[in-house]
Amino acid sequence: SIVSMMVAGNADGNSLPDTAAIKKISASGALPLLQWSISANPARQDDTATLQAIAAGQFDSSIYKLARQLADLQQPIFFQPMIPVPLSDSDVAVTQRTRTQYLQAWQHLHSLFAAAGANQVIWVWAIPATDSAAQYFPGRAVADWAAIQFTAFDAARYANQPAGFDSLYRSVHRLPLIKRSALPVMVQGLTAAAAYHPLWWPTAWKTIDTGFTEIKAMVIDAKSTANGSRPNAPSLQKQLGDVFAGAPLSAKWLPQVAAMEPGTSNNIVHSLPDTLKNVVYNKGLYWFRNRHTLNIRTIEEDIDAMKTAGINTVERRMPGFYDDKLQTVLLKKNLQLLPSFWLLPTPAVIGDSSRMKEEAAKLIDFIKQNKSTKNIIAWHLGEDRLYALSNQSYKPDYFYYEQRYLAWLSALCKAIRAIDERRPIVVDLHWDDGGQQRFQLYKKAVPEIDQYLLEADEKYPEGLKVPLSPGMAWGKVPVALWPLLPVVKKSATVPAWQDIANTNFISLNGLLDMDGRKKDSWVTVMNTWSLQHVAATALPETRILRPATFTEENETLNYHLVFKKNGAYWQDFPATDKNIHFEWYLVRVDQYGNTMFIKKISEGNPYIDLTMPNGPQYYRLYAEVILGDRVKMVHASLNTPLE
Repeated sequence: SIVSMMVAGNADGNSLPDTAAIKKISASGALPLLQWSISANPARQDDTATLQAIAAGQFDSSIYKLARQLADLQQPIFFQPMIPVPLSDSDVAVTQRTRTQYLQAWQHLHSLFAAAGANQVIWVWAIPATDSAAQYFPGRAVADWAAIQFTAFDAARYANQPAGFDSLYRSVHRLPLIKRSALPVMVQGLTAAAAYHPLWWPTAWKTIDTGFTEIKAMVIDAKSTANGSRPNAPSLQKQLGDVFAGAPLSAKWLPQVAAMEPGTSNNIVHSLPDTLKNVVYNKGLYWFRNRHTLNIRTIEEDIDAMKTAGINTVERRMPGFYDDKLQTVLLKKNLQLLPSFWLLPTPAVIGDSSRMKEEAAKLIDFIKQNKSTKNIIAWHLGEDRLYALSNQSYKPDYFYYEQRYLAWLSALCKAIRAIDERRPIVVDLHWDDGGQQRFQLYKKAVPEIDQYLLEADEKYPEGLKVPLSPGMAWGKVPVALWPLLPVVKKSATVPAWQDIANTNFISLNGLLDMDGRKKDSWVTVMNTWSLQHVAATALPETRILRPATFTEENETLNYHLVFKKNGAYWQDFPATDKNIHFEWYLVRVDQYGNTMFIKKISEGNPYIDLTMPNGPQYYRLYAEVILGDRVKMVHASLNTPLE
């Protein structure tokens, strides 16, 4: 259940929500929704002046007091800033100016809450009632939910129609912003009695379950009806009975988990060597329907090629089917091993206590069996699972799974340290704009972790310039970003040795493609880490030229490859060049850009006529330009330059 509270802020910070009321709501098993507003001049209702005042810091003292109050609650709370949007769609210049002011005000507000430590606040962005609503979206990093506000009048227009909610909401559902942002939607403002057809609410609920699945919450105004009267509680409960299948309106949500207590510092007495030239080698990991099967000969060929490139450490997900074969070759070739443990980081797995216990037991057993293996340099606990969880669940659910996972991780690290006092315990940290916040959370909850290996995010290149805190080191960094880092000549991790494809997993960031051909990144690694110089490929800079039209499902569009001639201008590849070979692939991705499966769709020509699949926004087009054992891989979305 969600209970909303309206709070009007003021410049002196004396108008704050009632903490006792918020705690009472939470104690009942409901979640508070704080709808907060502030005005630079309440008498004039000057929206532009309010935006300017927030962005300029005129309300900082008041806002910071509010943020500290919510931080001290140490519990999830929905927070909906009712920042005004001056409607000016008819004037493009005015719209652009107010859009900038609105986004600056939102960002400034969010930064004040972050500075106050209000990390369990769930940010609800109200979709503006304007044709240019998408232009006011502040971004996934600072908005957790989207809210659409209806009124009693809105519902009354469709009150007699069984499918009234469909008519009311469908235009919102069709907004491209709803699909692109992937935010959960909260419907607000509907009154229970405004829709008086007996099938209105049951039909609405079924429609949400089957068609409008982005709707995750509905806040109904129980204080008044369309004609101004107030329904009594029993009649309201009866009217909504079919919607909630008889559950009381105060039905409890997920159980609260106690806030983590700060751990003791371990002063970081363990660390990886600062000459770590590491490569991730998960080739053949999933043996079922895999492009690559491993045997001693294949492993030896790969390890020899790695040593030639100057690599001294192999990171592999373990335990696995080929562990013994790989370890035999690594010991023979005198290479270090960094075993990386993997856990499926879904809410279902994190929420399953028995499954998590089994995973911990499996890892502990592996460490006990391999404690005496000399070339193992650390215990790597895998990816940044809090980052993965944030992309698989929405707040407030995320906080529940976050705390369950951190408690499990802390217990696991303590068990590892009891077995092995010497080797460092390390974990990946996805280095995006939320990486610093997750780093502080990990440090507080799991002080047993010795070192964090930063995994660079191509969408956050500015993060490569941030000074690293003690306990951090650069880990997986795409080779294309190496020129931005000062340390790769001494230490870094290549994200993958070779591209991988099977029924469960796809990776296209290897130094070699699936057929073993060498990419430009292989040249960079050779010239950075080995003692020999390798010439760059003779293949020119290449791009996929997309058609200048919108993509529609089942429509056939032409894509073709172009190259930069003499580094000056772009032109088409000549179809008559028999030395260069072309291959085209279609890759399915999820809403976060993670690759799901790959399919070869054409080869031989530098162009392709492609029929758009269902949901073209979830596909990427890849092309390989091949000359001998060298290859250039380029990719593009199916959406067009007009996207």
